[in-house]
Amino acid sequence: WDTRVDFENLDEFGAVAETVNKMAVALHDREVLKSALARYVSQDVADRVLTDRELPALRGERRQITVLIADVRNFTAMTERLPPEDLMRTLNTFFERMLEAIFANRGTLDKFLGDGLLAVFGAPLDDADHQKMAVFAAEAMLKACRRLRAEIRVRYKVDWRIGIGVHTGWAVVGNVGSEQRMEYTAIGDAVNATARIEALNKQYHTEFLASGAVVEAAKECFKFREVDSVQLRGVSQTMKLYTFDHS
Repeated sequence: WDTRVDFENLDEFGAVAETVNKMAVALHDREVLKSALARYVSQDVADRVLTDRELPALRGERRQITVLIADVRNFTAMTERLPPEDLMRTLNTFFERMLEAIFANRGTLDKFLGDGLLAVFGAPLDDADHQKMAVFAAEAMLKACRRLRAEIRVRYKVDWRIGIGVHTGWAVVGNVGSEQRMEYTAIGDAVNATARIEALNKQYHTEFLASGAVVEAAKECFKFREVDSVQLRGVSQTMKLYTFDHS
């Protein structure tokens, strides 16, 4: 897209040359925007935004989504063992591999959470299989993390584990912020419940926990085993939690 037509005449050929140059600039800008969007959303979402040719509006909508939260275990201990440059390099490698798994399964990055991340499935675009796609993403993330874990263990003599929580529920999704700066995010009970589910991985010594609502929609594609029934803070009903069954 850096090629330009060099034509100085002001006749019809010059007009065509000027139009071609403007088109090349517009195409270049589109590719830059597409590349920027690809840092936060899947390719499907990026293509839809560019096709609609509309700037996102500051509005929200209530919809059912699947939320995925991942968190690195023992990160504080690693900050004491690894030099700052190596720590940031390792964390960035982790995020890169996790996002590959999320975007490959039609997820959207909501935000980074220090040494973790939050992703949503089923927004901003409708996805009838958002529960399944979130579990596919979680499975791919765990596989990628195990490979990274082996590399870190050899290089730095430290252990690298993650915990993943997945839950389906209602949330308000949309752009928050100002006209100068905004971010697409999810707010509500589904997000809060997912955070509490993910934290329970420490208690049950698991790497993955999903709510019954997720398992019910994804059970045809995966094998699960029940871990426990819990009463999450802020949730009125008892919730069954499951992890992958690799037996």
